[in-house]
Amino acid sequence: MSKVLIVKEKPSICPKCGSMKIADITYGEPEFSDNSYEKNKLIINGGCMIADNMPHYKCIECSLGFQEYGKSLI
Repeated sequence: MSKVLIVKEKPSICPKCGSMKIADITYGEPEFSDNSYEKNKLIINGGCMIADNMPHYKCIECSLGFQEYGKSLI
């Protein structure tokens, strides 16, 4: 994901494509007993590596990332 917009809160509509499918991104190892990733397509596992410019949310349609200002990834 190349482009990440800084936002005040999770957007309800993507400003790039107009989609309402904005997923939450979680980081770290998922628990294998938890099937929430398969049940809810609006939760994405972002992997184990965390950096300062990583997004909190992602548009499912166009892959635009969103980073919430002041919100920690941990």
